[in-house]
Amino acid sequence: MMGMLNDALVRYHARFFPDGRILPSVRGSSDWLLATQLRPDGSFNYQSVFCERERAGASPSPDLNLMFVSSLSWLFWMTGETTYRDAADRVFRIGVRRAGLAGTKQFNQNYTTSFHYLAYRTRR
Repeated sequence: MMGMLNDALVRYHARFFPDGRILPSVRGSSDWLLATQLRPDGSFNYQSVFCERERAGASPSPDLNLMFVSSLSWLFWMTGETTYRDAADRVFRIGVRRAGLAGTKQFNQNYTTSFHYLAYRTRR
């Protein structure tokens, strides 16, 4: 959900109104995701905590990676901080190499907005 929300905020900022609250919001959520949800293998957690109903906890889900690359590369474009560029590069690489794209949901998660990464990544 954070990936979709960040993408919507970035698009709103670019297309309609550059609201000053958007950059700190996207930055805060992205910093939290990178600090707490990015796994050592370069994938993101599918869920953060144990879910009693599903009887499952955090598990790797590289098919989620490309939901975050456009906002990470946008942060690099907006701030010039290479930390965001480097994180976007790593997340993109793992998402492309390891995502399971057997279903339409996974395919859409990967490619609906990830192409923005390339544009934001090459602007600096």
